[in-house]
Amino acid sequence: MNIDMHFHSNISDWKNNHSEHIKSASKNELDFIAMTDHDKVSPSLFKKQCSDSWIYTCDSVEISARNTRLNKSLHLTLYARQISYKTKEILSNTISKKILLIKKQIEFLNQKWFTLNYDDFLKYSLKNGRKIDALNKFDIATYVYHIEHNRKFVLYLNGWIELNMIDFYSRFLKRDWDMYSEYWYEIEEYEPNLETCKQIQRECNWILSIAHPNMTFKWWISEFNSSLREYVEKWWVNAIEINSKATKEWIQAILEAREKYNLYVTFWSDNHNIWYTDEKHWDYGELNPYISKKQVSELFNEYSHMIIWN
Repeated sequence: MNIDMHFHSNISDWKNNHSEHIKSASKNELDFIAMTDHDKVSPSLFKKQCSDSWIYTCDSVEISARNTRLNKSLHLTLYARQISYKTKEILSNTISKKILLIKKQIEFLNQKWFTLNYDDFLKYSLKNGRKIDALNKFDIATYVYHIEHNRKFVLYLNGWIELNMIDFYSRFLKRDWDMYSEYWYEIEEYEPNLETCKQIQRECNWILSIAHPNMTFKWWISEFNSSLREYVEKWWVNAIEINSKATKEWIQAILEAREKYNLYVTFWSDNHNIWYTDEKHWDYGELNPYISKKQVSELFNEYSHMIIWN
């Protein structure tokens, strides 16, 4: 069975609409696809078009979650035949807080002598194909570097050493980096905590998976192994994703965890743009070379009856 259970559309934060994904899935003979936009459940029209194209699907979403004990953000992918209205309300609240967070972050940077204008930021972002409710701090970094004064100001703050936009984003706007404490603005409980995610999983027999663990755990496999028991036993996470970029060592660790904790395994690309691959995202539907199609089919078939919609 050919599948991709983790990819994004222009409903949240990237390029392709759902019709383009379905067309590409048909061309590449994918049997099951699940569109996991950030905090937005895949729309009914997507499911209908999948059915019309003889492609299986389900309700799906990538949840922006928060482990408050570890002060750690992570993404959880959720799959179900039908995601409840209550869950959609929780996700809608996350998006509302995200919009407020972006506005407050820009206001805060202005107080720190950057030159930014929120309305101009929105126009700039929309011109570049970004949706207002999908904007994030990487968009802010892009906009900061769009303005010459800000580039020069960053140069001054960095001791007259050039700093590119990606490094600025990491150091100034990402939690736990060296300039974070002075320039990051945070809203408490912006992301649903793991207790809320547990309640979401509890409502029905759903698949709740840790997305791209090879990217999520900063200390790699050792942190994954030491942290996983808490996610499984306390927070009811019942699946782990094998990402298309996962190494052979990561796949081995995930399959060992599956056996140890009786977990399901979800799959793949985290694609943000069809026909495009970068260091974090593979092309839509592209296989990881360290696991066979037969293994993928067997692992997926363990829970496919729980989630397939049509």
